[in-house]
Order: sequence, then structure tokens, then C-alpha cells
Amino acid sequence: MRTGPARLREARAQEAEAETISRLISTTLFRSNAADYPMTVLERVAEAHAPSHVLDYLARRDVLVAETEAGEIVGTVAAEAEWLKSFFVHPDWQGRGIGRALLEAALARMTARDIATAWLEASLTGVDFYQTAGFTPMREIIERADRRIVMKKDL
Repeated sequence: MRTGPARLREARAQEAEAETISRLISTTLFRSNAADYPMTVLERVAEAHAPSHVLDYLARRDVLVAETEAGEIVGTVAAEAEWLKSFFVHPDWQGRGIGRALLEAALARMTARDIATAWLEASLTGVDFYQTAGFTPMREIIERADRRIVMKKDL
């Protein structure tokens, strides 16, 4: 990954971008979430974000990406109604404010659509990030070795 500033833009529903976003998600899962989840869970989530699935959600979700000046995608978040989904920042770019900028942009879009409360299912890895951003844990989902925390934030 190159260094330098990243900027936000709306993702275009193109196959090449779906492949890039899918790779970003897989890389982030296997590097950032590996301490919190077994390989079987990471592989299942990565498969759910294969390029064909990403293409599908690009068509029906409000998707934002963060990219470098060179056009390299380093972060993504999607919103579907009041739910934030598929929120990932490449591990080499974490801690630089990209996740915060993506989150603020997605929440601003929700507010503009008169959505009163944002919801998400946080990975164990992301709970602290979301709590710092004002989200409140509501309940835990446990599906075999996969644990997620449902969180909400009033807008």
C-alpha cells in the first residue's frame, strides 16, 4: 500500500471495483479480525463478500469508498436503509482517520434521508471503534464461533 492522503467518493457499480472491494474486505478480515475469530468464520465472511456479492450490493446499497490520490481503494462502508454494513479499512491504513471519515459520511447520508437511528452488527474487533463514535451495544448475536454485537446510534 502506498502512503499519502485518502479521500472519499461514491463507489461505482463496476465489476473491477467489486473485485477490488472484495480483496480489500478479505485482506482486512484475515489481518485485522484474525485475533477475534477462527478461520472458518473469516472464510465464510470473505465468501459472503466475493466479487459477485459485492456487485449485488453495489446495486442496492449506498456505498462509499476511501481511496488514495492514485485511486487505490483503502476503505469502504455500505448503508442499506438504517443499517451500516460491510465496513472495512485496509489494515495498512487503519488509525489514520479513514474509518471515522467513512462513518461520518455514511451517517450524514442517513440523516439527510431522515433516518433517526443507525444500526450495525459490529465484529468483536470493531466494538471499541463504534463505541468511541457514539454507538451503544444493544445485544449480542452468537452463531457458532461467530459473535457480533448489534449496536445503534441515534442521529
